[in-house]
Formats: sequence, C-alpha cells, structure tokens
Amino acid sequence: MRKITILISILLLVSSAAYSSEGSVPYTPSRLEWFAMDMNVSSATDVSDAGIAMVFVYLEKSNEILIYVRYLPTSDRELVNKRINNARELIKIKAKKLWLG
Repeated sequence: MRKITILISILLLVSSAAYSSEGSVPYTPSRLEWFAMDMNVSSATDVSDAGIAMVFVYLEKSNEILIYVRYLPTSDRELVNKRINNARELIKIKAKKLWLG
C-alpha cells in the first residue's frame, strides 16, 4: 500500500511540474502586437452609429496587421470604404511616428 501511495505522489508531482498555466509564463508582445492593440483602442467606435465594426489583428506568420471589417447590409458602402481608407492612413501615420519619429 505504501508503494502505491508513493507512486501516486510521484506521478502527481511529475504531472503538475509538466503542466503550467498560460499566465505563469512571462510573455512580452512584439511591437506589431502592441501596435494592433493600440489601433483597436484608438479607433474603437460604437457599431450602432453606422453599423460598421473594425478589428485590427496581428498576423504573426506574415508579420502584418489585418483590418477585419464587419458591417450591416444597411450600412452606407461609401462610408464603409471611407472608414477603411481612414484606418489605413492612420496606420501609416502611427507607424511613421513609432518607427521613424
């Protein structure tokens, strides 16, 4: 009985040592991840005003920021395109300030 208890204790120790929660490992976001987060915060809009929502997503494999746009079928298409172009321009301006300024 004592051998079984010791074996179970060892197995529990090994399994708990191999498992680590995501929050226990230090993580530092890349500059582009921070940039995407900043864009999400600075360009946050209420979806109800024009039926348009934008989310900026960092794509690690291609080292790009994706502008993910959703809009209602009733949204003005010109306004949607204008907001997308404004977001692109804002990215260019902020990127210049961040990396060149």
